[in-house]
Amino acid sequence: MAHLTKQQIEYIRENLSKKSRNQLARDLHIDKRELLRHLKTLEKTPAAQAGTRRENPFSAIASLCSKVSPKTWTAIHVAVIFFAAIAVRLLYIHQLKDTYFFAPFKGGYDDYIFDNWAREILKGNWLGDGVLYIYRMPLYGYALALLYFIFGHHYLPVYIVQALVGAGTCLVIYAIGAVLANRAVGFIAGLFNALYGVFLYYTGMLVGETLSMFVGTLAILFLALFQKYKKSTPVFFAGLSIGIAALARANMLIVAPFILVWICVLSRKDALARLVRHCAAFILGVVIALAPVIIRNYVHEKDIVPVIASGGINFYIGNAYGADGKYRITDGVSTNPERMIYSSIEIAEKKAGRELKPSEISAFWVNETFRSMKERGVSFLFPLMARKFALFWNSFEVPDIWDYYFFKKYIPVLRMPLFSFSVIAPLAFVGLYLAWPKRKELSLLYIMALGQMLSLVAFFVTSRYRTQAVPVLSIFAAYGLAGMVPAFSKDRLRAVVSVFILIGAVLFSNIQLERSTFETSHNSLGILLKRDGKIDDAIREYRKAIDIAPRYPSPYYNLGLLYRDTGQPDKAIYYFNKTLEIDPGFAPARQKLDGLLGKR
Repeated sequence: MAHLTKQQIEYIRENLSKKSRNQLARDLHIDKRELLRHLKTLEKTPAAQAGTRRENPFSAIASLCSKVSPKTWTAIHVAVIFFAAIAVRLLYIHQLKDTYFFAPFKGGYDDYIFDNWAREILKGNWLGDGVLYIYRMPLYGYALALLYFIFGHHYLPVYIVQALVGAGTCLVIYAIGAVLANRAVGFIAGLFNALYGVFLYYTGMLVGETLSMFVGTLAILFLALFQKYKKSTPVFFAGLSIGIAALARANMLIVAPFILVWICVLSRKDALARLVRHCAAFILGVVIALAPVIIRNYVHEKDIVPVIASGGINFYIGNAYGADGKYRITDGVSTNPERMIYSSIEIAEKKAGRELKPSEISAFWVNETFRSMKERGVSFLFPLMARKFALFWNSFEVPDIWDYYFFKKYIPVLRMPLFSFSVIAPLAFVGLYLAWPKRKELSLLYIMALGQMLSLVAFFVTSRYRTQAVPVLSIFAAYGLAGMVPAFSKDRLRAVVSVFILIGAVLFSNIQLERSTFETSHNSLGILLKRDGKIDDAIREYRKAIDIAPRYPSPYYNLGLLYRDTGQPDKAIYYFNKTLEIDPGFAPARQKLDGLLGKR
């Protein structure tokens, strides 16, 4: 029987209650039978085998912890993660309730669209409007309608349910970490997500991010169970979950082929019939989830659209010449999400000279993207893709409906030392390195991280869309954090490399690619204040937006509306003219100006 080193004996004692005998044998690179013989010896003479050493001040605590059963540890972990997650989310909702941001912003943004859509469903319009809703992610609209049906048209119950769903997501992440790595990794990853500031931010907003993350992480858990048991049932439910998640965030359809390849590789040593059965079960799950929406879209438009028809315009925004890696203003296409759909349809149909089906409109914008590349050359693509890659890993949260950093000024809980991408990203790089020796066991996490990153880089990066990738990256981050300390006692070289990776990743993820300037947020807050009758405060917010960005037309237009509605036509005409001076194509300003001049 080979002699165990002091480090190996310590490793066994530290992990005996955490890992199975098979896992310990693999970690120590010894045969399981040999490990069992060593365990019998250690039980008889633990002090002699350990050798003389200085008593660790934490040994009493460690000894006490070692007596706690694995099931008890799991219960403790679950309780801590759940109550931490639900406590901060409920606190956030309580503080949000007293701000102007509690209700959806009535300006044609996604939260307002979902709010209207859910109410339309309750009125009996189950299939939705064929023009607009075929361009919107359907899952959240129907889920919101269900909550309105149960609780009435009130936002507070919706946010509380979303807080519970978010807390549930943290528990699913814990389970994934425990199945693929160990309970310590799962616990750390669960806490990362429980106390992740941006997740709190989306808990109190009528958008589908909280729901899609829950369903997406469920898919990963089912895939982890498939890896463990090699049964078709979990892989079917994984496909079903991926399909449902795609109804809330369509980029999951890009991730699905990566998963299918992973299933094939994992099952390559099985009989061909078994491999085919696994792949068929996954595909069947995805198809069943998507089928109702495909049918709905066909009923409305006599056109086959798998989920939504806005993929083409989004591809154009993210990849045509002039793209900068995030959502941007495009010539002729409105920046307002609702009007963006109509204007993109009008442009496509005007150039085609006929009415187009939704799939044809999407194809038009894809072709426009490639035409742009052909005319300008593809040389701009290389720095663009590099920038999108950098934005994906950057600590900055690219704004969407509102600006996360603007919210932090008004909601105290967001100013607490919560976890952020500036913590997750560097530790995830370390975890990617430290987990590489176990890449076979963790291949699912590697393939999901790659698929999710590429699904965003293929279009454009925003904080809201990146949330889908955070759960997987947080597991790698937990692995990195949990693995760095033991590395110093077992493998100094790996520990040193980990430190250098951490330093490099901190520097890389904190490169200033973007910064918050808040002009759109001040403009939006001005609109809310005006609607509340606080005219002076609204004017102050509009002027702040103008001071920050003098060439931003919206605050000038909104000042024109304000002065028109308060009986000051001369000032209204001045600001409508300023709007058109900056943006001659600003049609609403032209209409309002003509209306005022026509009365004179």
